[in-house]
Amino acid sequence: MTGQERLLAALHFEPIDRVPWAPLIDGYFTRSLPPDKTMNVVESLRYIGADILERHTPTVRTTVPGAEYEDRVTGEERTQLIHTPVGTLTQKWRLTESTDFLHHPPLQTLDDFEPFIYLAEHSVVEPDYDRWREAQAIIGDDGLAVPSGPLSPIQALLQHDMKIEKVYYFLADHPQEMAELMAAMHRRNKRVYEVLASSPAPLIIDYEDTSTTVMSPAIYRQWSLPYIDEYADICHAGGKLFITHMCGTLKGVAELVGQGRQDGVDSLGPEPTGDLSAPEARAIWGDGKVIIGGLAPPTMKWAAPAELRTLVTELLEAMRPCRGFVLSSGDATPHGTPLDNLLAITEAVRAFTV
Repeated sequence: MTGQERLLAALHFEPIDRVPWAPLIDGYFTRSLPPDKTMNVVESLRYIGADILERHTPTVRTTVPGAEYEDRVTGEERTQLIHTPVGTLTQKWRLTESTDFLHHPPLQTLDDFEPFIYLAEHSVVEPDYDRWREAQAIIGDDGLAVPSGPLSPIQALLQHDMKIEKVYYFLADHPQEMAELMAAMHRRNKRVYEVLASSPAPLIIDYEDTSTTVMSPAIYRQWSLPYIDEYADICHAGGKLFITHMCGTLKGVAELVGQGRQDGVDSLGPEPTGDLSAPEARAIWGDGKVIIGGLAPPTMKWAAPAELRTLVTELLEAMRPCRGFVLSSGDATPHGTPLDNLLAITEAVRAFTV
């Protein structure tokens, strides 16, 4: 089977010749490669012999008529001002050698809600399918280019637009305003998913980053589950598979996740980064969910190659008959992970007979 055929078969619970191995590799990892091994994401995945899932492939284009974006970089900080007819939003990032960090999100006070809602309500979403086709042409039969769907509103607020403390203070102090804000975000998200559902891409991943470290089961039930289900319905109506990226601690919401209408979970991670192993998840979800993940990123970086070969073999044995399973990292492959470690995982996967 080609990498693409193998991935699609696994995603549909069909027979496979071997377990697909598709770690989440992005710029965070590739920026750490040694000078004599400079590679982009696709080249890195090819080098280690993986089945290629290229994440975050541009597939739609979103613009906001009436909004103007102003960027400034001063030392180790980047500031973006978003000017709208009803107010200006400000967000700031700290820049480091390997990544950047949003330390000042755009939603600080209730006064920021109106311009933020303006951006959501006035977003124009258009197809940008040629960029997906270009990415898929480079990957060819080795795998899939995968668009990213927008996060559910609560997750976008927790991760990017408001941050954890403010989300929960505002939910307690201003529940009506928060409900209106998330409703506007959800309407925009559905427009994006409708365009993605009409794209040529067979798979869409939504990067929820779900974790009970920042969300209780009650919050998940109210503010995540119904939104994710609507996105799944839109994708399914277009004949697409819809997977949610959930890289945190999931045991506390595993039953609720199993009730959701998404086709599977991406970046499922055991300890220390997560708390749900792939065999445990399969015992809870049965054949109701595709599982992508199984390897803790710190283990991938710090374990010796021989340890990784043993760990992978034991994991695959525990996942027999290995249908509906794609071996992957439980979130991004860490900065500085040795290539020899990734090659060792490839060796173990190819030596394992399903």
